[in-house]
Amino acid sequence: MIGVTGDGRSITGLFGTAINTARDASEAALMQGAGMELGAAAVGWNAGGIDVVTKLLTVTSDTSRAAMGLETVTREGIGYTRRLVGASCARCVVLAGRTYRSPVAFDRHPRCDCEHVPASTRQLDLIAVDARSHFDDLSRDEQDRQFTRAGAQAIRDGADINQVVNARRGAGLSFASGRITKAEAEAIRNSRGGRARALPVTTEGTTRRGIAGGRLGRDSGGKKVAQQRLMPESIYQAADGDRDLAMDLLYQHGYLMERPRRARQSVSQPRQHTNTGNSVGRPPATSGPRIPPPHTPGRGTIAASSGPPQFPRLPDGSAMPFTPADVLPLELEDFKHIDGIDGMSGGHLQTSPPIPNATRFPAWVRGHAEVQEVIDAALANVSVIRLGRRGNYESRSLVDLHGTAMVVETVLDMDRLVVTVYPLSGDFVERVTPDAKGSMPRPLDLGGLQFDS
Repeated sequence: MIGVTGDGRSITGLFGTAINTARDASEAALMQGAGMELGAAAVGWNAGGIDVVTKLLTVTSDTSRAAMGLETVTREGIGYTRRLVGASCARCVVLAGRTYRSPVAFDRHPRCDCEHVPASTRQLDLIAVDARSHFDDLSRDEQDRQFTRAGAQAIRDGADINQVVNARRGAGLSFASGRITKAEAEAIRNSRGGRARALPVTTEGTTRRGIAGGRLGRDSGGKKVAQQRLMPESIYQAADGDRDLAMDLLYQHGYLMERPRRARQSVSQPRQHTNTGNSVGRPPATSGPRIPPPHTPGRGTIAASSGPPQFPRLPDGSAMPFTPADVLPLELEDFKHIDGIDGMSGGHLQTSPPIPNATRFPAWVRGHAEVQEVIDAALANVSVIRLGRRGNYESRSLVDLHGTAMVVETVLDMDRLVVTVYPLSGDFVERVTPDAKGSMPRPLDLGGLQFDS
């Protein structure tokens, strides 16, 4: 950490490059006709000074993060969160709300002053920054400056801050002014987003896994979205003061999580799965209950449903923004997390590396297909669901498969993806000891079907 930069170069060599930066800036100024005594020299000194300050701030932050990282590695049960310092860019704001159990420090842009703050893993959720709260604390001018005027207005209108910020990663402009034409705006107003080639648009979130990708539909080949995803700038320009239309478009293009109460009937409905099978590889909705009723006496029964499974209401009485059938299949990378291959979290299979206090499924849950089977059964029989501190939906279910009954917790994110799934108790369920040298049985406890108050 002392005498070297984050990428291994010497501090002396790094700061020495500021001389080259100053010389190059002076020579460029001379080529443009500036006099050496005042113009070119001043340009060189300014460029060199900026270069030194930028590198000094970066090295100082890297050294601090390395020291914090060492504390995370050397102390058991320590993770970290990313903390904002002073004014921050929009990307840092949405990332600052995350917590990490891994000792690997986060990536930063030049002059980023965010801090790497270690804490007990039990306290991380309590000290983490909430991006929306940070946004609300800013003045309107600061909101517009950090998130752009249209992006900030979308957030004030209820859009998800992560969707607004992340959308800019896949944005593009095809004309110098960055504004859509009157004809394009009219086409959007008439078709609610239709096929008008209106820009700025974004490719972010338009895959099958993305919220916008699900709402905008797919082309005939099923590989691309049927229409472009508009940026907030295009939406407000096309709406031309029509708030109802703006809210409709914000929902349709994946920025609002819930449909506006006064949404227009002509807005496309979210993608529905047919009764002859669906793209997520789950049984058709009319096939009846996905899991058999428990056959062990005294455990209660799982009620059969005449229609597709539905989530129960959230604690505040509101409905979930999607149904169990909308949840996307478990990706291989997500399965690896549940398996605990990284050795930092998960570890819920009998074959997983031992992770302290991790609960493990019965031995028959041994691979990707079996974990998906548990997820399907859990989503078909959710007893209670809530919105957790980290913005994910946490649910509890009673699952009975292959002669084993379990109380299972499933965590879903706003994009309908399974973050994790693990057993709380049940037949042949085990919990790894704190020292990771053994395990203890966790017999079925139906009290786990409710959250602690």
